[in-house]
Amino acid sequence: MKITCFECDEHERSLLEKALPYDELTFHEQPLELDYLKNNSFTEALVIFIYSKITREVLEKFPFLRLIVTLSTGYDHIDLQACKEHGITVCNVPKYGGTAVAEHTFALMLALVRHIPQAVHNTNHDDFSLTGLCGTELAGKTLGVIGAGTIGSAVIRRARAFDMNVLMYERTPNKQLAKETGACHAELNDLLKQSDILTLHLPYTKQTHHLLDKRKIKLIKSGAYLINTARGGLVETHALSEALMTKKLAGAALDVLEGEIEHREAHAQRKEHHLKQHDWSTIRATHRLLKLPNVIITPHIAFYTHEATQTIIETATKNIRAFQKGVAINTLS
Repeated sequence: MKITCFECDEHERSLLEKALPYDELTFHEQPLELDYLKNNSFTEALVIFIYSKITREVLEKFPFLRLIVTLSTGYDHIDLQACKEHGITVCNVPKYGGTAVAEHTFALMLALVRHIPQAVHNTNHDDFSLTGLCGTELAGKTLGVIGAGTIGSAVIRRARAFDMNVLMYERTPNKQLAKETGACHAELNDLLKQSDILTLHLPYTKQTHHLLDKRKIKLIKSGAYLINTARGGLVETHALSEALMTKKLAGAALDVLEGEIEHREAHAQRKEHHLKQHDWSTIRATHRLLKLPNVIITPHIAFYTHEATQTIIETATKNIRAFQKGVAINTLS
């Protein structure tokens, strides 16, 4: 097959070339954009990540396209209905980052409650005082886990190792997980009111958009911390910013941001192209978060480990091979 890959670094490129030696592969490090599609009209398969938006307009540029493989579990960057209408199969990587994301969740949690970034900054500037660095212990605190799938379950198991009490919110209570870990199921409002630390592990859909909006954030226990390694759109940025500035929340650690793709594009070299496309109000609110002292932000790297990357590429390769054999797996449309 003629396969065009976007958002692939050198390591991923090497793995794909080794795994698919008989296919014609073309690589681009940047996300897919209409301006880059002039020489890709004969592409039969696309390999993409979350910053490549697949819209109806994009699909029109690929008359021979039959398969899209996203190197992610989430697929909100793909218009599945449009793909279905064009007869294009879409596959994802359903499970790969349980360990990686769970560990990054705790890395952010510990960095936040122990003021690690500020401490490092101080010592790098020859300041070894303890002023403002008194931390909070995780032991005995209540962790509210919103979403108890593969990643949420991994977080819950690690939380128990830290001697934390765990509340979990999920549509269908996982009785086995509760039995194994001692975690208790709670309704969302109760979880928000009782948790010292909240962590999000839900997919982003129309139903979960702004799950934590201004109204829900008001229910959160005063002085609580928020961790988000899932999707930025789960949280209303304006409401989050206000809660942090008023100290309703003691702090937040975010690996994802609302309007993350647009935020990246708006700060790219070709700003003029994007100026009219984006919600600049949200971008400005996101920019405010970057400036707050009680916020830690990482650039969507929770999944990004050698082990997880290996699993992602292996699964993507299996998706392509299965499709070529006429038995598509991990399909979304």
